[in-house]
Amino acid sequence: MQSIVTSIILDTRRALKDGTYPVKLRVTFQRKQKYYPTKFSFTPEDFEKLMSAKPGKFLKEDKLKLQAAEHKINQIIQKLPHFSFNELDRRLLKNSSKHEAFSSYEEAIARLKEEGRLGNANFFESARNSLWCFVHGAPFTKIKGTTKKKIAALMKGRGTVPAPPFHPNNCPVTERL
Repeated sequence: MQSIVTSIILDTRRALKDGTYPVKLRVTFQRKQKYYPTKFSFTPEDFEKLMSAKPGKFLKEDKLKLQAAEHKINQIIQKLPHFSFNELDRRLLKNSSKHEAFSSYEEAIARLKEEGRLGNANFFESARNSLWCFVHGAPFTKIKGTTKKKIAALMKGRGTVPAPPFHPNNCPVTERL
């Protein structure tokens, strides 16, 4: 099997509103990288402390949670007969205890409201309500393209723009594992 490398990184490309940067799990395979979000964000200084040998009692719990998430991804990778990012994404979703579409919408809506992003929260509420018209409690894997087309047709008939389907990769990995 070719080398697959996982690491915990601080994504300094874009700062969050509070001045911190998101922590992501990076998976590298054949020089291609994919980043998986986590629920953590730190300043560069705090992240440096977190990743040190002695992070301190305030950061130690977060470090253990991040290492556990990385370990679970590594376990999933070890079980794959042939690695691909699509298969890893599918397995991450399959291992999720929170794979039900509507609970994922609720989590995203609550998070957006907590962050003060009310416009985005309203957008997700509209998408959730549209989806509810067609499927009730379905897992993401059961929502097919034809369902998405029916939702788009319904929204067009109402004179509104259909919301893009919620993608499970926007959920933090640590919450899905």
